[in-house]
Amino acid sequence: MISLKLFVQKRNLPLKNLILLLVLVISMITAAWAWFISSSTASANGMSVSLQALNNLTVSLDNTNYYQSVDITKSSSVMQNLDFLDITGDGQTFLRPILNQSTSGASPDTTKTWSAPTAGKEYLSFNVYLRSNTKCSVYLNQGSSVDPVSSTLTWDSSVTDTSSYNPSTYGNFSKDCLVGATRVSVIDASNSLRFVWIPRPDIYLNTSTTPWTVTTGLTSGSSFIHQYYDASKTLQTSSKTITSLPTSPDSTTLVATLSGTPDSSGYYYSNFHVNIWIDGCDAEARRALSGGQFNVNLALKAVF
Repeated sequence: MISLKLFVQKRNLPLKNLILLLVLVISMITAAWAWFISSSTASANGMSVSLQALNNLTVSLDNTNYYQSVDITKSSSVMQNLDFLDITGDGQTFLRPILNQSTSGASPDTTKTWSAPTAGKEYLSFNVYLRSNTKCSVYLNQGSSVDPVSSTLTWDSSVTDTSSYNPSTYGNFSKDCLVGATRVSVIDASNSLRFVWIPRPDIYLNTSTTPWTVTTGLTSGSSFIHQYYDASKTLQTSSKTITSLPTSPDSTTLVATLSGTPDSSGYYYSNFHVNIWIDGCDAEARRALSGGQFNVNLALKAVF
């Protein structure tokens, strides 16, 4: 099940600046993330979206109907075909590789033809349109988070009851560590990739040990790098990766600017695009974590 909630709050800033806090909450349960595993798919059954806005900022999914509150179900055009598959990409362009399977795992076969996954079907992808009667800039706020549902991710062999931890059968760790492979990207109104956010680089699945183990609380290392395959099937490292969010609005996390000339009704407009996916190049996208659960909270701060 996936549920999304989008709403706007206002807060006071020094110098009488007005801040609107736009929050998108996504709860995700993945059934079978298949990268480096098999050709299985992950189905998202049941989804609802709630959009709420306060004051002079309103939101829309179709750039036509703007509301302070709107509910969207899985039958809506945005989500009716969503059925997650394993993919890789730079945050704007995505691919689904053909894999070579072996007893030790799987790897992309660059000699085969790879397919392009469908946005809104194999990965979560949607536009957010903004309208305001005041010029403003909107940023991804530090209040954003992507967190595992289980509060306990690892344990030692002395623990006997792990049923509430969503345990993996591959070791003493929760399947919810899948969150470490989650990626969030933002495409701005000019169709330029703003950034790729790795929200939980501190989680790392180590498959070199027997049994496998999970390390949490990391502050550096390979899990802080976003690697992906490009259109030529070459492994790349993203230069637009962020792993932590600034404490105050920063140009690196700007997602939209409402400016220019208002329309005849006095409104300013802008939009941005969000992609959320599990990237198979990440160690946490393994069968051991299939069935992981996590929550996504995207907080967008609008400064007027």
